[in-house]
Amino acid sequence: MIGTNLRIGAQLALAFGVVLLITALMVLTGMWRLGSLKEEAHNLAYVEVERSSLTQRWVENIRFNWVRTSAALHASSTDRVGILQKEMDETSKIISGPQKELEPMITDDNGKTLFADIGDVRDAYRGPSSDLLKKKLAGEDVTAAVDATLQNTALVEVMAVFKRSPEHAANSSSLALSA
Repeated sequence: MIGTNLRIGAQLALAFGVVLLITALMVLTGMWRLGSLKEEAHNLAYVEVERSSLTQRWVENIRFNWVRTSAALHASSTDRVGILQKEMDETSKIISGPQKELEPMITDDNGKTLFADIGDVRDAYRGPSSDLLKKKLAGEDVTAAVDATLQNTALVEVMAVFKRSPEHAANSSSLALSA
C-alpha cells in the first residue's frame, strides 16, 4: 500500500491532503451547481412574471370589451351604441397584442390546447356579439338575447384565460362574481 513506508506524520499529512482535495472538489461542484440553479431560477421567474402580466392585460381588455358590449346592447340610443362599437374595435386591436406575445411563451401541450380553446371561445363570442349589435343598430330589442347568450360566453372566455395560470385560480371566482 502507498505510504506504508512513510512515517505516521507523513501518512496523516497525506490523508489530510486527500480530504482537503475532496472537500475542495465538493465546494467547487456545489458553487457551479448553485450558479446554474440561480440562472435557471432567474429565467423562470422572468418568464413567469412576463406571462402573468400579459395574461392579466389580455383578461382586462377582454373584460372591458364585455362591459362595453353589454352597455351597447342595453343602450337606448343608437348613437351611444356607435360610440361604444368604436371603443370595442380599438380594444379588440389591443387584445391581439398580448395574445400574440403570450402564444410563443406557452410551451407545454396542455397550455397550447387551452390557448386554442380560448381562441375558439372568443370566435364563438364574436359572431353572436356582432349579430346582436347589428340588430340593436337596426332598432331591435336584444336585451334577452344578451343575458341569455353573450354573458355566459364572455364569462367562460375570461375564466378560461384565468385557468391557464394556476396563480390566478384564486382570483377567478371573484372575477366571475364581479362580471
